[in-house]
Amino acid sequence: APISAILLLLIPLNLSLDGLYTASHRKKKLPVSSLSDATGEVSMALEIKHFSLKLPTQTLINSLSLQVKTGEIVTLVGASGSGKSTLLRAALGHFPATAAGIEGDVRLAGRALFSLHDRALRQLRSQKTGFVPQDPRLSMMPSQTIETYLRIMAARRGLPAQQRKQQVAAHFEELGLPDGVEFLQRYPHQISGGQRQRVMVVAAMLGYPA
Repeated sequence: APISAILLLLIPLNLSLDGLYTASHRKKKLPVSSLSDATGEVSMALEIKHFSLKLPTQTLINSLSLQVKTGEIVTLVGASGSGKSTLLRAALGHFPATAAGIEGDVRLAGRALFSLHDRALRQLRSQKTGFVPQDPRLSMMPSQTIETYLRIMAARRGLPAQQRKQQVAAHFEELGLPDGVEFLQRYPHQISGGQRQRVMVVAAMLGYPA
């Protein structure tokens, strides 16, 4: 099963990546210290250590630490505006364009995000995470069929066509989606909001991101 369960279980929260947030250009490297167990026995999907995110006029997150082990399920609960969505974006390497200060360490699948260039960060996200936004219309292209969208997402993770078809069929059955060709040929506006969200969950789990 995917070890990045934290990203899949935050569906109800306000997770839409929109124009207010852009990938940080990270002009300088932050100090990176090893968070892994010395014996190598504990595998971490996500590690956040003393992470702080500040805007010119306010602090969004103040020295927060969080660890998600391989196979562990974590759910964040908090009031609106408490920083849940901001924290998730940080776990993906996305920060507000107006960020005035970023401190601490964020590691995804064992790699320190702040030390990666944009290309390497995009590759890490595409191969190691599954992201499900609250409003799938922001991520699904209106001109792409469901089949085309899932094929593109699978290709980003290097998933062969046969495995993609098998996984799509299995996930569709688990989530109660129609498994016929007719459904796969539909466009996002031709299925319900609940179906769109479940299609996004399937896309997030393709290849079992680790």
